[in-house]
Amino acid sequence: MMGPIRFGDLERIAFFDNLTGGELDHVYRLLARRSYGKGDLIFQEGDPGDELFFLLSGIVRLEKRSQKGRRRTLGTLTRRSMFGDMAMVDGSCRSAAARAMSDVEVATLHRNDMAHLLESHPRTAARILMNLLRLVSLRLRKASADLVDAWSESGLEE
Repeated sequence: MMGPIRFGDLERIAFFDNLTGGELDHVYRLLARRSYGKGDLIFQEGDPGDELFFLLSGIVRLEKRSQKGRRRTLGTLTRRSMFGDMAMVDGSCRSAAARAMSDVEVATLHRNDMAHLLESHPRTAARILMNLLRLVSLRLRKASADLVDAWSESGLEE
């Protein structure tokens, strides 16, 4: 299901906290609303990654299949979170799946709309891209720390 985004929805998303009202207005016009029911697959690993998702309400679980085919939870997201960023940045397929763990409402920003924003409102787009880079960097730092902890716990560390 798709529908309009309300301007107030953006003010509740942490990713947009440093944007001015005018900049939020530029973004607001490009977003689409989607709804998912509990258990619905929002996207699966390997899907094209051409949208960024902003969680307006509900709970989303990010999951990845192990080499043995078992589903592993990478994280659980709640309202005000963003996901789908890795594929949006590098243009690759989705590296994990996203599943609605409750009824979920998201706002989506398509890659083509981000390109339009870069042309029409470069300052706004630059702020969004800096926010995206900051978030990806934080997630990479956390993943590195988690990997070191896993090595330590497994006894594989040298």
